[in-house]
Amino acid sequence: MPDVPKDTRHIEVWRGEYRGVTWEINRLVDWYGGYHGEPRQEGWTFYLCLHRRQFTDEQWFSLWLPPQETSDLFRDLVSYAYESAPIISDIEWHCGPTFYEKRDDRDANRQSIKVGCDYHHYGDERMTYNWNWLYRDVLQAIESLWSAVPNLRCWCSYNGKYYDVSEGAFDEGMLRFTSNEGKAEGDVQRAKWEAEKRAKEAEGASNA
Repeated sequence: MPDVPKDTRHIEVWRGEYRGVTWEINRLVDWYGGYHGEPRQEGWTFYLCLHRRQFTDEQWFSLWLPPQETSDLFRDLVSYAYESAPIISDIEWHCGPTFYEKRDDRDANRQSIKVGCDYHHYGDERMTYNWNWLYRDVLQAIESLWSAVPNLRCWCSYNGKYYDVSEGAFDEGMLRFTSNEGKAEGDVQRAKWEAEKRAKEAEGASNA
Protein backbone atom coordinates (compact mmCIF):
# COMPACT_ATOMS: atom_id res chain seq x y z
CA MET A 1 0.00 0.00 0.00
CA PRO A 2 1.29 3.51 -0.78
CA ASP A 3 1.96 5.87 2.09
CA VAL A 4 -1.00 8.21 1.49
CA PRO A 5 -2.01 11.21 3.61
CA LYS A 6 -4.39 10.48 6.48
CA ASP A 7 -7.45 12.28 5.03
CA THR A 8 -7.14 10.83 1.51
CA ARG A 9 -10.27 9.16 0.13
CA HIS A 10 -9.99 5.93 -1.88
CA ILE A 11 -12.34 5.19 -4.81
CA GLU A 12 -12.58 2.07 -6.99
CA VAL A 13 -14.10 2.62 -10.44
CA TRP A 14 -15.61 0.21 -12.98
CA ARG A 15 -16.78 1.27 -16.45
CA GLY A 16 -18.55 -0.60 -19.21
CA GLU A 17 -21.41 -0.60 -21.71
CA TYR A 18 -24.79 -2.25 -21.90
CA ARG A 19 -27.29 -1.87 -24.74
CA GLY A 20 -25.31 1.05 -26.16
CA VAL A 21 -25.15 3.03 -22.91
CA THR A 22 -21.90 3.73 -21.06
CA TRP A 23 -22.09 3.18 -17.29
CA GLU A 24 -19.79 3.73 -14.33
CA ILE A 25 -19.85 2.25 -10.82
CA ASN A 26 -17.85 3.78 -7.98
CA ARG A 27 -17.05 2.13 -4.69
CA LEU A 28 -16.14 4.83 -2.16
CA VAL A 29 -13.89 2.64 -0.09
CA ASP A 30 -13.44 4.82 3.00
CA TRP A 31 -15.55 7.85 2.22
CA TYR A 32 -17.97 8.41 5.07
CA GLY A 33 -17.50 8.91 8.78
CA GLY A 34 -14.14 8.75 10.47
CA TYR A 35 -15.06 11.30 13.08
CA HIS A 36 -13.75 11.05 16.67
CA GLY A 37 -11.66 8.02 15.78
CA GLU A 38 -14.55 6.02 14.31
CA PRO A 39 -13.74 3.82 11.29
CA ARG A 40 -14.72 5.18 7.92
CA GLN A 41 -17.58 3.54 6.00
CA GLU A 42 -17.78 2.70 2.32
CA GLY A 43 -20.37 4.09 -0.08
CA TRP A 44 -21.50 3.39 -3.63
CA THR A 45 -22.58 5.44 -6.67
CA PHE A 46 -23.41 4.69 -10.28
CA TYR A 47 -23.66 6.91 -13.35
CA LEU A 48 -24.91 6.76 -16.92
CA CYS A 49 -23.07 8.73 -19.62
CA LEU A 50 -25.44 9.95 -22.33
CA HIS A 51 -24.17 11.41 -25.61
CA ARG A 52 -25.72 14.06 -27.83
CA ARG A 53 -25.70 11.86 -30.93
CA GLN A 54 -27.76 9.18 -29.22
CA PHE A 55 -30.84 11.43 -29.13
CA THR A 56 -33.01 13.57 -31.36
CA ASP A 57 -32.63 17.35 -31.15
CA GLU A 58 -35.83 17.61 -29.14
CA GLN A 59 -34.78 14.91 -26.69
CA TRP A 60 -31.34 16.45 -26.20
CA PHE A 61 -32.83 19.89 -25.59
CA SER A 62 -34.67 18.40 -22.60
CA LEU A 63 -31.45 16.77 -21.33
CA TRP A 64 -29.01 19.68 -21.81
CA LEU A 65 -30.38 21.70 -18.92
CA PRO A 66 -29.95 25.44 -18.37
CA PRO A 67 -27.90 26.37 -15.30
CA GLN A 68 -29.54 27.82 -12.22
CA GLU A 69 -27.17 30.12 -10.37
CA THR A 70 -27.33 30.04 -6.61
CA SER A 71 -24.95 31.14 -3.90
CA ASP A 72 -24.06 30.51 -0.29
CA LEU A 73 -21.95 32.47 2.17
CA PHE A 74 -18.66 31.48 0.57
CA ARG A 75 -19.08 30.95 -3.16
CA ASP A 76 -21.30 31.13 -6.20
CA LEU A 77 -22.81 27.81 -7.23
CA VAL A 78 -24.37 26.45 -10.42
CA SER A 79 -27.08 23.82 -10.15
CA TYR A 80 -29.48 22.10 -12.54
CA ALA A 81 -33.10 21.06 -12.07
CA TYR A 82 -32.37 17.49 -13.17
CA GLU A 83 -34.59 15.73 -10.63
CA SER A 84 -37.75 16.48 -12.64
CA ALA A 85 -36.22 16.74 -16.13
CA PRO A 86 -37.82 14.62 -18.87
CA ILE A 87 -36.05 11.33 -19.63
CA ILE A 88 -33.79 11.68 -16.56
CA SER A 89 -36.80 11.42 -14.25
CA ASP A 90 -38.02 8.39 -16.25
CA ILE A 91 -34.89 6.40 -15.43
CA GLU A 92 -35.03 4.07 -12.42
CA TRP A 93 -32.44 5.50 -10.05
CA HIS A 94 -31.78 4.44 -6.48
CA CYS A 95 -33.80 7.01 -4.49
CA GLY A 96 -33.72 9.39 -7.47
CA PRO A 97 -30.86 11.12 -9.30
CA THR A 98 -28.36 13.05 -7.19
CA PHE A 99 -25.67 14.02 -9.74
CA TYR A 100 -25.68 15.88 -13.09
CA GLU A 101 -22.65 17.05 -15.06
CA LYS A 102 -22.25 18.55 -18.54
CA ARG A 103 -19.28 17.56 -20.68
CA ASP A 104 -17.69 19.00 -23.85
CA ASP A 105 -20.15 21.88 -23.92
CA ARG A 106 -18.04 23.86 -26.42
CA ASP A 107 -18.63 21.39 -29.27
CA ALA A 108 -22.30 20.57 -29.90
CA ASN A 109 -21.48 17.27 -31.64
CA ARG A 110 -19.41 16.07 -28.69
CA GLN A 111 -21.78 17.12 -25.92
CA SER A 112 -22.57 14.56 -23.25
CA ILE A 113 -23.94 14.43 -19.74
CA LYS A 114 -23.11 12.25 -16.78
CA VAL A 115 -26.07 11.53 -14.50
CA GLY A 116 -26.10 9.32 -11.44
CA CYS A 117 -27.24 8.48 -7.96
CA ASP A 118 -25.69 7.53 -4.65
CA TYR A 119 -26.48 5.04 -1.90
CA HIS A 120 -26.64 5.30 1.88
CA HIS A 121 -29.29 8.02 1.94
CA TYR A 122 -31.30 8.76 5.04
CA GLY A 123 -33.37 5.65 5.42
CA ASP A 124 -30.91 3.21 3.84
CA GLU A 125 -27.72 4.20 5.64
CA ARG A 126 -27.72 0.89 7.51
CA MET A 127 -28.00 -1.16 4.32
CA THR A 128 -25.06 -3.13 2.98
CA TYR A 129 -24.46 -2.99 -0.76
CA ASN A 130 -21.99 -4.69 -3.09
CA TRP A 131 -20.90 -4.64 -6.71
CA ASN A 132 -23.48 -7.18 -7.85
CA TRP A 133 -26.27 -5.09 -6.32
CA LEU A 134 -25.01 -1.96 -8.11
CA TYR A 135 -24.58 -3.74 -11.44
CA ARG A 136 -28.12 -5.09 -11.26
CA ASP A 137 -29.36 -1.53 -10.63
CA VAL A 138 -27.28 -0.22 -13.54
CA LEU A 139 -28.85 -2.71 -15.96
CA GLN A 140 -32.30 -1.87 -14.62
CA ALA A 141 -31.64 1.86 -15.09
CA ILE A 142 -30.52 1.31 -18.69
CA GLU A 143 -33.57 -0.84 -19.44
CA SER A 144 -35.79 1.95 -18.11
CA LEU A 145 -33.94 4.47 -20.31
CA TRP A 146 -34.71 2.32 -23.35
CA SER A 147 -38.36 2.19 -22.30
CA ALA A 148 -38.41 6.00 -22.16
CA VAL A 149 -36.40 6.42 -25.40
CA PRO A 150 -37.11 3.45 -27.73
CA ASN A 151 -35.29 5.23 -30.60
CA LEU A 152 -32.02 5.62 -28.68
CA ARG A 153 -29.07 5.51 -31.07
CA CYS A 154 -26.07 3.23 -30.47
CA TRP A 155 -22.33 3.75 -30.94
CA CYS A 156 -20.75 1.28 -33.36
CA SER A 157 -17.60 -0.36 -32.03
CA TYR A 158 -16.26 -0.79 -35.60
CA ASN A 159 -16.36 2.77 -36.99
CA GLY A 160 -17.33 5.01 -34.05
CA LYS A 161 -20.55 6.30 -35.62
CA TYR A 162 -24.05 6.27 -34.11
CA TYR A 163 -26.89 4.23 -35.58
CA ASP A 164 -30.48 3.25 -35.02
CA VAL A 165 -30.60 -0.11 -33.28
CA SER A 166 -32.29 -1.60 -36.37
CA GLU A 167 -29.17 -0.81 -38.41
CA GLY A 168 -27.00 -3.37 -36.63
CA ALA A 169 -26.93 -5.85 -33.78
CA PHE A 170 -25.60 -6.33 -30.25
CA ASP A 171 -23.33 -9.18 -29.26
CA GLU A 172 -24.65 -12.06 -27.17
CA GLY A 173 -24.26 -10.21 -23.88
CA MET A 174 -25.83 -6.98 -25.20
CA LEU A 175 -22.52 -5.28 -24.38
CA ARG A 176 -21.23 -4.21 -27.79
CA PHE A 177 -23.16 -2.86 -30.80
CA THR A 178 -21.94 -3.34 -34.36
CA SER A 179 -23.65 -1.56 -37.25
CA ASN A 180 -24.17 -3.32 -40.56
CA GLU A 181 -22.20 -0.54 -42.25
CA GLY A 182 -19.35 -0.82 -39.76
CA LYS A 183 -19.17 -4.60 -40.12
CA ALA A 184 -19.07 -4.28 -43.93
CA GLU A 185 -16.27 -1.72 -43.66
CA GLY A 186 -14.42 -4.02 -41.30
CA ASP A 187 -14.83 -6.98 -43.66
CA VAL A 188 -13.38 -4.95 -46.56
CA GLN A 189 -10.43 -3.81 -44.47
CA ARG A 190 -9.79 -7.33 -43.18
CA ALA A 191 -9.83 -8.72 -46.73
CA LYS A 192 -7.34 -6.02 -47.77
CA TRP A 193 -4.98 -6.90 -44.91
CA GLU A 194 -5.18 -10.61 -45.71
CA ALA A 195 -4.45 -9.94 -49.39
CA GLU A 196 -1.44 -7.81 -48.47
CA LYS A 197 -0.20 -10.54 -46.11
CA ARG A 198 -0.49 -13.21 -48.80
CA ALA A 199 1.32 -10.97 -51.27
CA LYS A 200 4.21 -10.44 -48.84
CA GLU A 201 4.40 -14.17 -48.11
CA ALA A 202 4.47 -14.95 -51.84
CA GLU A 203 7.18 -12.33 -52.40
CA GLY A 204 9.24 -13.79 -49.58
CA ALA A 205 8.89 -17.32 -50.98
CA SER A 206 10.00 -16.19 -54.48
CA ASN A 207 13.08 -14.49 -53.08
CA ALA A 208 14.12 -17.52 -51.01
